[in-house]
Amino acid sequence: MYNTKENFNLGSIGFAQLGRPDYHEKRQVERRVLVELLDTPTFENTFPDLCSIRIVREQYEDSSYDEVGIVYDSRKVDNLEETDEDRYNEFWAWVNELEDFDFETEELMDKCAAIYAAEYKLSVVHVREEEEAVTAKMKAI
Repeated sequence: MYNTKENFNLGSIGFAQLGRPDYHEKRQVERRVLVELLDTPTFENTFPDLCSIRIVREQYEDSSYDEVGIVYDSRKVDNLEETDEDRYNEFWAWVNELEDFDFETEELMDKCAAIYAAEYKLSVVHVREEEEAVTAKMKAI
C-alpha cells in the first residue's frame, strides 16, 4: 500500500528566520507558541477521521523549518467527493477557513519575543556567572 498522506500547510509566525545565528533558539520558542495555539478552539479538528492538525517540519536547502499543517489522507478525502459530496465540500471549506488564519500577527510575534528575551537573558546571565567564576579562580592562582 502506498502513502496517501498529504500536507496542507497553513503557515507559521515567522519569528525564527533561517540563516540567522539565533535560528535554532527562536525556532524552539516559535514551535512552543504554535503548539499552544493548536490547543485553542480555532484549531479544533472537526474531521479527525480524515486528518490531523500538527506542526509539520518542512525541508529547505540544508535546513528545515516548522509550519502548522493539516495532514490528511488524500484517498479518503477524494473518496468523499464520490460518496458524500456535502461532507467533502465541508472539509475543504473548513481547510480554507483555517488557511485564512493570520499567524504573523503582532500579538504572536510579541509572545515569541517575550519568551525568547526571558530565556536568552537567563542563559546569558548563567554564562556570565560561569565566566566570572572561572576568572576569579584564575586570579586566585
